[in-house]
Amino acid sequence: MSYLHRFPIHTIKIDRSFIMEIKNDQSQFPVVLAIISIARGLGLNLVAEGVETSVQERYLENSGCKTMQGYLYHKPMSQQKLLELLREQANRS
Repeated sequence: MSYLHRFPIHTIKIDRSFIMEIKNDQSQFPVVLAIISIARGLGLNLVAEGVETSVQERYLENSGCKTMQGYLYHKPMSQQKLLELLREQANRS
């Protein structure tokens, strides 16, 4: 924890291994809640990685984590494919 003050850290990620434990949004997941609290308390950005289900998304959002990444949103892709996808979406607008 002391490293959070020593280095220029701006973002904390919640590891996928903690996200995978979220099977329902009615339970408590103390490690996830603690990471969210630490990020808030230190004024750091927070990203949950490995979000695969809407239950995980709902739990994280209700707990205060607004930025997430994972298969729920899209499968991994190369930078080139991402740029193509963004161009296609921009052309539809």
